[in-house]
Amino acid sequence: MKIDSFFSKSDRARKMRRRRIVMICIAGSVGMGMIGVIWIVRYAPIFQLKNIVIRGNVHEQSSDVHDAVLSTLFEGSIFRNVFGTDHMFSWSNKEFRNLAFLPEVLRVQVSKNYFARTVYIDVTERVREGIWCRMAFTDDDNEALSDIDETPTRILSQAFSRGCWWFDKGGVLFARAPGGEGGLLRTLKDYSDRSLGVGDSILPSPLMENIFSVFVALEKNGIIAREVRLDDLTSEDIQVVTAQGPLLYFSLRFSTENITSVLRDAFLGLGKFPPVSKLHYLDFRVENRVYYK
Repeated sequence: MKIDSFFSKSDRARKMRRRRIVMICIAGSVGMGMIGVIWIVRYAPIFQLKNIVIRGNVHEQSSDVHDAVLSTLFEGSIFRNVFGTDHMFSWSNKEFRNLAFLPEVLRVQVSKNYFARTVYIDVTERVREGIWCRMAFTDDDNEALSDIDETPTRILSQAFSRGCWWFDKGGVLFARAPGGEGGLLRTLKDYSDRSLGVGDSILPSPLMENIFSVFVALEKNGIIAREVRLDDLTSEDIQVVTAQGPLLYFSLRFSTENITSVLRDAFLGLGKFPPVSKLHYLDFRVENRVYYK
């Protein structure tokens, strides 16, 4: 009995050793297989990034777009730490808006093509709808204006620009701009002494839409604006100094879409309007009404 018990324990010990050896071999094989898969995924040419194509950018440099996307896309990325930036797995299909240091870019769409081993970065830049200029006066001009009643034309000659910026459809400032003199470009001159910069909105959306409606009304009627000016934000109106003569006053509380025909008649001297050379001003600040002199 004792001899049988001894051999029984010895058999169990051998079986346990065999089982451990088998488990170690299986674990080693699995581990080696995983290492092999990781090595293939990491270094196989099919997964190596071959090209980065940046499309759609006109004003922003491709190198700046590339750097901004990399810093945003790979921030805190585990894949970047494992595979690096030259691997297809590190890139994801994603859209970005308001990228840091790229104020001219509205959005960026990242996509990838495994067969071509190429990442595409499609850039949508902000459309340059118009120019906003922050205006100011010299101290001498301010003293002179406090003593006399100057017309807007005279005020224009005494003012100087503190800086001009392009704005998009939403009124967001995003890039330095020329002065916009001559009436060829949509230009809004702001005398409210506000300090705005990149990323700021000129006015709330409803008021900005109505400013665009003023520009459209002028353009449809061939009216050349020597100056479109915003003096006081509380009054919510703008003045237009025209090359043809009369001043125009518009409210920003409503659209000017319905006054296109009235403007046409006034500048052509039709209906009840006198010749345009005899008009001093046209006032549209009351909705559905026009006052003139």
